[in-house]
Amino acid sequence: MAVVVSPGQNEISEMKAKGHDIVPHRERMVKDKMELVEALRIALEQVAEFCRKQNVDLAAIPDSSNKLFIPAVNQLLRTDEVTDSFLGQANDVARLYKAVMPDPVIPLLAPRAQVIAELAKAVRADKAPVNITEVMASIGGVLDRSIVTEAPKEPGAAAKTIDLSKIDFEVLMRRFENSKTKNIEAQQLRALIERKLDNLIRLNASRYDFLDRFQKMIEAYNSGALNIEQLFAELVTLTQDLNEEEQRHLREHISEEELAVFDILTRPGPELDAKETEAIKKVCKDLLAKLKTELLVLAWRNKRPNRAQNPPKN
Repeated sequence: MAVVVSPGQNEISEMKAKGHDIVPHRERMVKDKMELVEALRIALEQVAEFCRKQNVDLAAIPDSSNKLFIPAVNQLLRTDEVTDSFLGQANDVARLYKAVMPDPVIPLLAPRAQVIAELAKAVRADKAPVNITEVMASIGGVLDRSIVTEAPKEPGAAAKTIDLSKIDFEVLMRRFENSKTKNIEAQQLRALIERKLDNLIRLNASRYDFLDRFQKMIEAYNSGALNIEQLFAELVTLTQDLNEEEQRHLREHISEEELAVFDILTRPGPELDAKETEAIKKVCKDLLAKLKTELLVLAWRNKRPNRAQNPPKN
């Protein structure tokens, strides 16, 4: 009978012939790998138990033809505490799974690890305002075209981030009332608001009061002071107010830059009459015009030494 010698055995024999005993090192590696596998098993069980407490059955998701996937994402977005805890545990599973590979036990653990990874991916996507339209498409279009007053795109067309000013809020509220994925819809609207707040505040720092209002309503929901329906209603109201704020410079007949200066000069402060308001607007326009002129002159002066040092070639 032929005796088969593994490459590992050959390596051990070769190293022993050279005076090196690598058996203890190999044994340590095997022990370390076994500990990692056990840590992965424990992490998977901990995530499964956590999900059970959120009414999510991880074992049932692969056999449900995705029918249980969206409800699971919805449950895991119930509060920030639930979401952050799940994502933290999912990160642990991903790290251990990568460390264990390759290993004969992987095929046994892979299905559970992959379900957790896909859920984490969907949850993270719902929290990311930049990819909101792609998220909505991937989870079945919870906020579909019926709530956006925008012509539908051709199949395969590039995704475009939804403009909050174009949302039909009456339709949105009616859809939300009958929705089975209210946590997802609230998270998506929240992500859109976060992006809009970021844009508005970068243009005008006096708008931080909107951010403070937004953060307080999220804190109230996470503490249990608001339920999901109340949170969504407040998010809708805030969105409408942000749309109004976004158009304020047009109503005041000044630019966004001029409005930012105007707010710095007038907030907080006493109420102004029409004459005083117009006078301050003129000051803002004159101030910005002068500043831009001075910046252009400064830029021109900075370029002159460079031209003197590097004259154009004939």
